[in-house]
Amino acid sequence: MGAWTPLIAWTPHIPVHAALLPDGRLLTFASNKRTTFPDGPQFTYAAVWDPETGLFTEINNPAHDMFCGGMSLQQDGRLLVNGGNGITGTTAYASLFDWRTNQWTRVQTMSDGRWYNTSVGLPSGEVFTAGGHGGGNATGTIEQWNAATGWRRMSGIPWETVTEPPPGYAIETNFHPFLLVAPDGRLAHFGPHDEMHWLTTSGSGGMTAAGATIPGTHYPKQGAWAMYEQGRVMVTGGLAAISDGSVVNK
Repeated sequence: MGAWTPLIAWTPHIPVHAALLPDGRLLTFASNKRTTFPDGPQFTYAAVWDPETGLFTEINNPAHDMFCGGMSLQQDGRLLVNGGNGITGTTAYASLFDWRTNQWTRVQTMSDGRWYNTSVGLPSGEVFTAGGHGGGNATGTIEQWNAATGWRRMSGIPWETVTEPPPGYAIETNFHPFLLVAPDGRLAHFGPHDEMHWLTTSGSGGMTAAGATIPGTHYPKQGAWAMYEQGRVMVTGGLAAISDGSVVNK
């Protein structure tokens, strides 16, 4: 039936982000402040926790404030973090954490600064990132990362049509879009926006309507989702409606 352990004192920082590494350790990180909202240089307090020993090892990233950036595990277990909180509010930096060497490495910089973006690892080994708040064109653009060639804008995906708020509503449609790889290799976009889409990721990309919308008035921004079976996803929580700040249990 399982059991709860005593409380674990997470001493290095407030664990804003977490990723399970291939060797069973947990990587967590905060920002350039251990326990408060970020303010300052490009730096992130990060650490790994070993559940076998209960020990923390601090492995900070000295060149990138990754607070609220996108995260994606690579096929070899490395973690890509792109975007986050920069000195001016967002950053276009991206970093890789290698669990085998316990090292952070800066990789190619994005075209646009982003935070609250969603990143997805693709079967090709590339990383797809969408949405997020940022200066310039970040809100309405999509980029894709290739380890050899860096980031490219996906000009074939008119993302600005997805993030345009419905008439009369000042809602945050650009934060953390719901994206996952479907069994046939396409990307499914299934929220929190009402309309759902299929996205292709080759070349400059493409987008087609899925012919389905989120049922009722449920608007799952700030909700949660999980794939529980191949091709099947459960979405819970969020807002009761796009015009309403109340939460919903669904």
